[in-house]
Amino acid sequence: MTDAQFPPGWYDDPVGRGEQRYYDGAAWTDQIRVGGIDRRDPLDGSGPTESFDDDTDATVIMSVPTAAANASWAGAPQPAGGAGAPSAVAAATSANQASSFLESLGTHARDRENPEFPLALGGVGGLLVGFGLVALIGQSASRGAILGGGAVALALALIAALKLLGDQPWLRTAATACGSVGLFAIAGALVLGGGDISDNAPGLFLTLAGALHLAAWIAPGFRGRPLMLGGGIFATSFGLALLVAGGECEPNFNSFDGGCNFAEEAASQFGLSTGAGIVMIFIGAALLFGVRKLDTDGYRGIASTVAAAAIVTLLFGAAALSIDLGSTGNSLFVIVVGLGLGIVGHMGMRRALTWTGAALVAAGVVSLAANLITTDDATTGAMVLILLGALLIGVPRLIQVQGRAKAAA
Repeated sequence: MTDAQFPPGWYDDPVGRGEQRYYDGAAWTDQIRVGGIDRRDPLDGSGPTESFDDDTDATVIMSVPTAAANASWAGAPQPAGGAGAPSAVAAATSANQASSFLESLGTHARDRENPEFPLALGGVGGLLVGFGLVALIGQSASRGAILGGGAVALALALIAALKLLGDQPWLRTAATACGSVGLFAIAGALVLGGGDISDNAPGLFLTLAGALHLAAWIAPGFRGRPLMLGGGIFATSFGLALLVAGGECEPNFNSFDGGCNFAEEAASQFGLSTGAGIVMIFIGAALLFGVRKLDTDGYRGIASTVAAAAIVTLLFGAAALSIDLGSTGNSLFVIVVGLGLGIVGHMGMRRALTWTGAALVAAGVVSLAANLITTDDATTGAMVLILLGALLIGVPRLIQVQGRAKAAA
């Protein structure tokens, strides 16, 4: 009988040559992971450690056959944690299940789609077709008409995505974009169409649209498509922020007597208030942790989409909070956000995160200096910029020296 406490999965490498080694339910295999990269490493050390050339092997090792799953543990080496550590085994099992799910999403889970111009044109074309269908069928602007337009756009997109019209990359990209428009139209018809619109309607619309995109991301047709994941994260983040922001400030652009200053009133029109900012900062921070985890596990395709969502969410969150933080507090907060983006980008070798983080740190430092050093002299201002630039240039050198010192110790 198989001991259910020890299912097939990834565990700490008992040999110590990798971070994790795969146990197939009967014995340790030669599949290891180092830094989120799948490699081969024979247990007896009879051959060199080899990297996989593509994702084929990585997908195969996660698909455990039934026979292996039912194999006996008799005589097998104990996975890290042993029989006396059920919590560790449960955690490993949960991680293995999550990995199996991500692997099932296809090649986009690990690989980023190449930025090819034909694919971009196909995607933009799909957006135009989707908008055109919704506009054509929903001309009356009634709930039923808009819902019908969205349903038609989604149905045609699914036909193309399910390969009934051919297996062309540009067509799949166009279908995904058209399907996204259809999902937004359906959400809009259900929440915003027909009658009075409540204060919470925009937030509910975006939250529902985000949920529909995330459902499409795991469903047949659009399964694993980055656009569906990105649309789901963006819409859900902004929707939740709008729901929290509702009612915090009563804008009145005619008399400005709603109890808010102009900046707060303007921000309130777009859902940008302190409450919304807090929600978006928390979501952005969670997304950054997700990026780091996905990069470590080798799912760089999904991590790229999540990273883009993290950047936008944190930027809007910082903008929302800047209303109440004040100039100095806002400068410090921008520096903190920049450091978070830059560190995660550096650890995951991500250019967008790294450069956005560096730019935010620089902007925060300059803004902080401008708040502390008030002068109208152009020469003084130029000298301050030079000194700040020299400081930012010197920081990497200081980090490098400290890193070498720790390594030597």
